[in-house]
Amino acid sequence: MSEQSLHPGLMKTELQRHWSLPQRVLMVRQSYPLVAVEEFANIPLSQSVIFKPCVYGAYSELYAGFSPEVTAKENGGHLMAWGRKASLPKELEDGLKSRSEGGTGAADKFFDYCDKEIKSFL
Repeated sequence: MSEQSLHPGLMKTELQRHWSLPQRVLMVRQSYPLVAVEEFANIPLSQSVIFKPCVYGAYSELYAGFSPEVTAKENGGHLMAWGRKASLPKELEDGLKSRSEGGTGAADKFFDYCDKEIKSFL
């Protein structure tokens, strides 16, 4: 068994149905460069070329789970959208390491903080 973090990609879902006009402008502008800003409210987000059908997110997860290219060597690694192997940014890698390992120790601090916050609920 192995574990990886996985980014499924930007999906067209119902989660974006209540986005405000500025959010639509930011995410759809590349698809419609000649459309006036006032008209963005009338453009369905599903027509954006940035967002892909949900099946592509499923492909990413299937790749992570069943591809012979994903080996034990990638355990703890990161997979980007549509089955691409990637490295975590250096800042995140440093945050995952303790100070004795040459990192910032941020993950340990966060874990301790979470333990303290939920202690009263256990």
